[in-house]
Amino acid sequence: MIKILSGALLALSLGCAGKAFAQSDITDFSGGIITDQYSVSGVEGNAKLTDNNIYSKYLTFNPTTWVRYQSPVSSVVTAYAVTAANDAAGRDPKSWTFEGSNDGTNWTVLHTVTNQVFLNRWQRLKFSFTNSTAYTYFRLNITANNGATIVQLAEWEIFGTGAGAPPIPAGPSGLTATGVSGNQVILNWTDNSSAETAMRIERSTNNSTWSLLRLAPANTTQLRDTGLNGGTYYYRVRAENSSGSSAYTASAQATATANDFPLTWQEHWFEHNQVVTKKYADNDVGIYFDSDMNPSINWMDTTVSKAWRYTKQVYGGFSDKRLYAVFHQNKYGGGSPATYIDADRDYRNAICLGQNNSWASNTGWNLDATIHEIGHIVENAACGIKGSPAFALWGDSKWCVIYQYDVYYHLGWTADATRWYNAAMATTDSYPRANTNWFRDWFYPIWNNYGKSAVLKNYFQLLSQYFIRRNDIYSRNLNWGEFVHFWSGAAGVNLKPQATTAFGWTADYEAQFNQARIDYPFTYPDMAAMDAGQLQELAATQPSYLSGKNLLAEDIKVWPNPAANKQVTIGLSPRAGIVPAQIYNAQGHCVYMGNLQGQTTINLSNQPAGAYFILLHTRKHKIARKVILQ
Repeated sequence: MIKILSGALLALSLGCAGKAFAQSDITDFSGGIITDQYSVSGVEGNAKLTDNNIYSKYLTFNPTTWVRYQSPVSSVVTAYAVTAANDAAGRDPKSWTFEGSNDGTNWTVLHTVTNQVFLNRWQRLKFSFTNSTAYTYFRLNITANNGATIVQLAEWEIFGTGAGAPPIPAGPSGLTATGVSGNQVILNWTDNSSAETAMRIERSTNNSTWSLLRLAPANTTQLRDTGLNGGTYYYRVRAENSSGSSAYTASAQATATANDFPLTWQEHWFEHNQVVTKKYADNDVGIYFDSDMNPSINWMDTTVSKAWRYTKQVYGGFSDKRLYAVFHQNKYGGGSPATYIDADRDYRNAICLGQNNSWASNTGWNLDATIHEIGHIVENAACGIKGSPAFALWGDSKWCVIYQYDVYYHLGWTADATRWYNAAMATTDSYPRANTNWFRDWFYPIWNNYGKSAVLKNYFQLLSQYFIRRNDIYSRNLNWGEFVHFWSGAAGVNLKPQATTAFGWTADYEAQFNQARIDYPFTYPDMAAMDAGQLQELAATQPSYLSGKNLLAEDIKVWPNPAANKQVTIGLSPRAGIVPAQIYNAQGHCVYMGNLQGQTTINLSNQPAGAYFILLHTRKHKIARKVILQ
């Protein structure tokens, strides 16, 4: 028997904003039982729905199914979340009911979804509803999928107020530590638990006194310890959750190798099999020639060194502070990059170029191709994350065109900057134009208007902070809406109008863009096209705005203001309830996001001094307050 529970839906599709209020995911409780209509087991069985690992999945070869969770305790549930699996969007659930029961036979429908679309792989959708009844059984009854004959789902979370205890995670095992080139150690281990919320990795120099290296996300099975100064190190790992932690792995030992340029280097990538010889080295670059290169050519020594130093100044050190640059004569036409994350160049930041023409001067292709390959290192290893999730959109040249222009501009190579700009703006030159709209209508306006090199750096920083990844490798590509959202965050302004000019704007882009702003909750002034100056004016002149009755002045207090210790307390009256809040800096970047209730003190000590704007969201209002950090 099924009955329908009355009550208004409070919130839909909350994305990746986190767990609601003080509720727990009851599927983590010890003693819970997960089943499904077809009793699917194994590597894609029903247990994968609640293993807290989005990279595993439940799959049944049927177009509809139900999955059921029996909790060890009764719980008042008012929210749940579902996460799409890794592939084949046609297998996604499209329509379903979420139901509760106390006997596993008679079901009450708590929430209904019809024609839901998952815009991305591994997208998590969270739904909230009104309910005050405790249940012990919960069922997701999937009545339609997105067109395939198979249904799959990566995760199912159920949020309630039950008093069950999450299990203590099983300890990881099989830890190995391997020292590699570039003063780094690569750690690998086996994750034996589905209960951890984090992996704790520790390091020691004597196998006795341990310090925290990183608290990594759940399901992490690899870590790269970088920036070491040679020497021998010991490591251990354990899985943790909110109620207990597992045993540490047995410690593993590794020696970090010296970070010196070797005299010779045996190539072993692609078709390359030459032994190349060090021709020049300084603190930043090592230049290597094959035996057919003219050893009197030396422009690379200073040109590559200057470009690499500037690149590190803007984008960070890429772990290994040095760049290996290999040049070939009369072989291996073109170029290829590698990073300290890649095994094929022995875990070194490296560029490799070859041609049949002369390398005698740093003009034309010689210069452009060299700097181009350094640009690929940026897009494939910035902020320590491997991969370029925008590559499927911008391809081999489009990012490097703006990167190269920025390098030429800031290094004072005026003639090359002018040459490059003119070619990129042209409509007849096949390269570096690489589709004029990318440079003329997208990258150059963003670079020119929103901070030049700073906005380029901001994009990669935001991507590393928010975009989905595992073991420090990006898990999938960006879609167009996400791409525009991340660049908007980098620029501090809504770039949808700019994107419309450059690429057009479709209904799909709009849906992706709106979902991206939910899934990745950094924000930027875009209400009625407000910029940061308008937001400042709003905070100073109109504390409460938009539709609805104004809140009373006593409903919100902010102190101290100015805040000498950069700790700001926000006090809300009891009638305000739980209020989502963001804090922006003067450039429009979100530096804090969370739910507030009563009195909350927020630590902003990692932010520079200056003006900040608090934005509170109620059901009918958005309220702005200005605060000064000293």
